[in-house]
Amino acid sequence: MSFEPVSISEIHSIVSPIVDSLLEKEGFECTSDLKWVRCQNEPIRQIFELFRWKGGMVAPRISISLDFVPHVSGSSVKWHRTTKSAQPDLILDTYDRSIEFPYHKGAPAIAEEAPLVIPAGVEKAKEFWSMCCT
Repeated sequence: MSFEPVSISEIHSIVSPIVDSLLEKEGFECTSDLKWVRCQNEPIRQIFELFRWKGGMVAPRISISLDFVPHVSGSSVKWHRTTKSAQPDLILDTYDRSIEFPYHKGAPAIAEEAPLVIPAGVEKAKEFWSMCCT
């Protein structure tokens, strides 16, 4: 097995059409590489991200951002009250190998596996967000 790590921007270019087809019609917008956010009911924003984890795997990080929760950065307090600035405040850790795919095997492996696992990750996200809507 060869080790061909793929950059975040390359991963995004492969998976973005898949995630967009599942989330754009529900009001999500891509705010950066591998991050989609929806503000359906302020002050709660739903976040779907794909993270490159240790071990060469990419998996969803499903979370919500709460406008009223500040983040301390150094000696200052920062707010995240926009879709673009949304940061995870409550995160669902799935630890589910069935919704991850490798990024260390190169772009072809991502293109082959991502369409099979991302829809399951989005379904888990929808279940979580339905419990965090108020």
